[in-house]
Amino acid sequence: MAYRTSISVYLFHALLFTTFANSASVAISRSGWTATADSFQSGNEPAKALYANAASFWHSQYSPTPVGPLSHWIVVDMRAVYNINAISIQLRPSDSANGRIGGHRIEVSTDNSTWQITAVGKYNNDATTKKTVFVTRPARFVRITATSEAQGANNQWTAIAEVNISQETSAYAPPAPGKGSWEKTVEFPLIPAAVSLLTDRKVLMWSAFAKDNFGGQKGFTQTGIYDPGTAESSQLNVSNTQHDMFCPGILLDFNGNVVVTGGSNVAKTSIYDLSSDVWSGAANMKIARGYQASATCSDGRIFTIGGEWSGGSGDKNGEIYNPTTNTCTTGAGIRLDDGHAMNGNAVMYDAPAGKILTAGGAPDYEDSDARTNAYIITIDAPKTNPTVTKTQNMAYARGFAFGVALPDGTVLVLDEQAHVKPFRDDTAVFVPEPSDPVTGTWTKLNPHVIPRNYHSVAILLSDATIFHGGGGLCGPCTQYGGVPESNHLDAEIFVPPYLLNSDRTRRMRPIISTVAASVRLGASLSVTTGGAVAKFSMRRIPLTMEGSGRSYTVSIPGDPGVALPGYWLLFAIDSNGTPSVGKFIKVTV
Repeated sequence: MAYRTSISVYLFHALLFTTFANSASVAISRSGWTATADSFQSGNEPAKALYANAASFWHSQYSPTPVGPLSHWIVVDMRAVYNINAISIQLRPSDSANGRIGGHRIEVSTDNSTWQITAVGKYNNDATTKKTVFVTRPARFVRITATSEAQGANNQWTAIAEVNISQETSAYAPPAPGKGSWEKTVEFPLIPAAVSLLTDRKVLMWSAFAKDNFGGQKGFTQTGIYDPGTAESSQLNVSNTQHDMFCPGILLDFNGNVVVTGGSNVAKTSIYDLSSDVWSGAANMKIARGYQASATCSDGRIFTIGGEWSGGSGDKNGEIYNPTTNTCTTGAGIRLDDGHAMNGNAVMYDAPAGKILTAGGAPDYEDSDARTNAYIITIDAPKTNPTVTKTQNMAYARGFAFGVALPDGTVLVLDEQAHVKPFRDDTAVFVPEPSDPVTGTWTKLNPHVIPRNYHSVAILLSDATIFHGGGGLCGPCTQYGGVPESNHLDAEIFVPPYLLNSDRTRRMRPIISTVAASVRLGASLSVTTGGAVAKFSMRRIPLTMEGSGRSYTVSIPGDPGVALPGYWLLFAIDSNGTPSVGKFIKVTV
């Protein structure tokens, strides 16, 4: 792809998790449970985290000094194997913030020897109960590791007042083979309502003026960067551009900078430069808008069209931003009699052939039944009308859905609601469906567990897995007719079937050993690999190749409207359809 485009005593009886809807979850009795830890302070033993009293808590050793540095861990032994899918961690009482967990890792095991990671991430620095939800796994032991303290790096201790673990109430069935795997939950200090993959493989994400709420034109945005390699995430309040970047247009320019237009501050433009790690402002748009579409053109200018609500309704014709002169001009992309359309998605999956998959959507923004319809739009020669062909319907009706173009040429469509209703998780769809454009058919894959509806995101990571996160962003949700349980400060990582063996272990993957960092339009690119491969792909562009064994040459299209100058992910794909980890290359003019 060319990347343009949020107490003193607690008695826990039956704790019911309502943050997800495709399975029931009830707290397990802690009778007979035991706990161990890497260290503890006398009077704050690990068992104190199981006392049903938040005034007593486990605390890692803090005296005498010097104390052992982070990481600190606690292991809970439930004395029997349960099919667990949620963990609740109550931090120490709010009269002291010492030992609050920031960075963390949650693992499960049936034997206290072999461990599976179920969740990683970073908690906010507050006294709220932390609830982590993940795909059901059999486990007897749960290990919670604190990798940082929420107040700051100088604090090398950890405290937990209560640990509760919940189980699936229905019969457990392992994920079906050949249907992919939801590997882990990743937790953030904000709701990732917008994301962009950066050229260093990290994910830039943001919410709005608040980490879990939106509204008004506040002039600042809560942002963060997630590193899939380390599972670390950072947080930054961006205020220098006076731009609340809630529900904007997003794209990458030729140099890999993230360009963000409109949203709550309806005419603003902000640009994130990865090389300097700096946000800066650019020229305001001529037409105020939010929820719009934007794209980088083949000459480096930026085209924006559409939008709704932000800046008023209607008259959202196109405009062009010139990054060289830092100016915006209107008159591009007049919408003529195009009617009101929403909630669907469209994904270009084959750029040379001009193929676009569009699927789902609903007639209205809320309280409206979604559709299963799917179509292929083909853009042919310039100044000719596109053709539209109906393809097989999806198995599930979806509004607010996402489509992700995958390295193998298929398009994965994920979620959202069968009956669209912002800020609620009713009628959530949990089963993703990939579309095979060759056969025109859809396939149902293994379901995830956390609803992803309004204000959620999905994006391909450089290792060919899927980041699927967010949802909600309504704070207490009292003024929107929603519920606060629709706020999801997390993501789930999906491992597609092309990366898995039949027993759900990871396949051996092809390796791109060497490749140039850049290539000109229309030129050839030499690639060496760790072994024989069947084809190469720049995700939306299947590449012509020559060679064999470990040495290949691929041809880059010469049309800048197809191989758009800028950064692309190059994948090598073997005869089993398994892609390599993607390598970023820059296509230049």
